[in-house]
Amino acid sequence: IGADTVYMHSGVVLNNTQSPKGSDWKKVVGNWGADDGVGLMTKVPGQTDVWQIKMKPRNYYNMTGSEFPFWIGAVFRNSGGTAKGTIVPASYPFGFVDNASQDFFIKNQQSSSINEAGLPVLLVYPNPANQAIHILGIEGVFDIEFYTIDGKKALTHQHINASESIDINTLSSGLFYYVIKQGDRLLSGKLVVE
Repeated sequence: IGADTVYMHSGVVLNNTQSPKGSDWKKVVGNWGADDGVGLMTKVPGQTDVWQIKMKPRNYYNMTGSEFPFWIGAVFRNSGGTAKGTIVPASYPFGFVDNASQDFFIKNQQSSSINEAGLPVLLVYPNPANQAIHILGIEGVFDIEFYTIDGKKALTHQHINASESIDINTLSSGLFYYVIKQGDRLLSGKLVVE
C-alpha cells in the first residue's frame, strides 16, 4: 500500500501437489531488492494500490515443453526490497497465502480446482451488510476475524455456532477481509459494510 513501484518475485511449482511450499519453487524470476525491471508490475489504471503483471508462464519462467506450471509461488515487494506486500494467510479463490512465509500460491486453474482439498463453498449474506451476517456452507463451531484492507484486525468473534448470526455493527463502512478458523482450516473472503 502506497508503494511507488511493485515487483513480483516468483517461481513455478512443477509437481501436482495440493500443499506447495517455498522449497517447491522452481525457475525463480526476480532479484530481491534490485530495482532492475525483472518482475516489474504496472499500476491498474483508475485504481489505488492495485498492481498487475501480464505474462505467459511458459515464456516468463523459461519452461521446457514437458514442464507444467501447477502453481505460481510469488511474493511482492517495493523497489528496494524493504517492504513485502501480503494479505492475511488463508485460503482464497486464487489459491492460498502460506501461514508461515506469507508467500502467495496461485493455482493454475487449467490443472484442477482449488476446491480439491475438500474446502466448503461459503455463502456470506447479506453482502453488503450493516448489522449482522449469516454464513452458509460451514457446520459446527468456528472463529471469525475481520481485517481492514491494510491488514489490521478490526473485529473477532470466537466460538460461533454455524446457525448463529454474526454481529458486525461495530465495523465502520468499507471493505473488510474475513478469515474463518475451524480447527486447522482457514477460509476467507471479502465483506462490504455499509
